[in-house]
Amino acid sequence: MIYIVEIPHQHKPFCWSAHDERDAISKMWQSARRKDNLLRYDALFAEWIKYNSIDLYSQYVFMDAASAIDGIKEIGGHGAVQAIAALYEELAANGELPEELDHDR
Repeated sequence: MIYIVEIPHQHKPFCWSAHDERDAISKMWQSARRKDNLLRYDALFAEWIKYNSIDLYSQYVFMDAASAIDGIKEIGGHGAVQAIAALYEELAANGELPEELDHDR
């Protein structure tokens, strides 16, 4: 599962997940298809990630649950507390939050 944490400039941070790169591209395309400068659907995952981050304060992309759990410590700055909470919620919703977790944050 891929986890993407989005921290907008003026709205509440959120996290969403996708099964794989193709699923993530599909979700980003659905979200962005009303924009004037829409990226090609067949663009590479890395291009879509860059495109997705254009209007955000910050974005974190974790390619699996283990990376997301390790990456919690990377999330900082504006909206970090809400972003971390959103990531925890998404991990839990997908059944990928371990019973015991290092609670350094």
